[in-house]
Amino acid sequence: MNIAKIASSVVVAAAFQAALSAEILVNGGFESPNPLAGWSTMTFDAGINAVSGGDVSPFGSSNGASTKAVQLLDRAGSYASPALYQHFSIEGPVRFSFDFRLSEFSSDYWFVSTTYHSTQSQGNSFPFNVRIGSDGAFKFLASGSSFVQPIDLGDWYRVVIDLDFVTQRLSGSLTEFGGARATWTDFRFLQKMPTVTDVLFEDYVSTTAKNGDLFLDNVSVTNSPAVPEPSTYGVVAIGALVVLVVRRRFGRKRG
Repeated sequence: MNIAKIASSVVVAAAFQAALSAEILVNGGFESPNPLAGWSTMTFDAGINAVSGGDVSPFGSSNGASTKAVQLLDRAGSYASPALYQHFSIEGPVRFSFDFRLSEFSSDYWFVSTTYHSTQSQGNSFPFNVRIGSDGAFKFLASGSSFVQPIDLGDWYRVVIDLDFVTQRLSGSLTEFGGARATWTDFRFLQKMPTVTDVLFEDYVSTTAKNGDLFLDNVSVTNSPAVPEPSTYGVVAIGALVVLVVRRRFGRKRG
């Protein structure tokens, strides 16, 4: 067995995993001097504020602890529909994740999704939609399937959604900070599509009731992990090096 070749293969595989995990969005953590750099907005008579301190996600990100987040404002008594979105380009399976907390419940909800925009068609296609706040819950809706989980006002949650464009299937999880993690698996896309091109957060209003403000942080789009996590490669690499050292020492003694 050539231990050197094994160790080299591990390094190559780890580099491949790192490339897959590269962040696609610009300023998904809202940490730039301009927290909305890279994002497009529609605010109408509502607004989007940069926040810090106790209003940022406690989950942290791959770049360390968060220091900034954004607050999407809802206005009672109007049909204001603030929206935050970003266009991007990606190939292969996609992992979309974000952290959120909500300040108030109402009969309406905040709408979240990834979308696919084709120049050959009018409008966008949606593989799923998320509704935050309706009936005091987080709702994930796909074709013929739904996941519904009650949420607590003021608590932070992390959402992770994996999209497979070969099988047109979705899986995901909702984790409360310091609390439980719930999952859904093998949901079918709402509409067939080859990839996604945008992320969208929007205040859906059909009444003039106040939805409550939505706080967002650590929004991320990467390729879904298709191979073991980097930590797994680290363990394998250490094991390979240990074997290599032992074999060399044993060979010296025999010589």
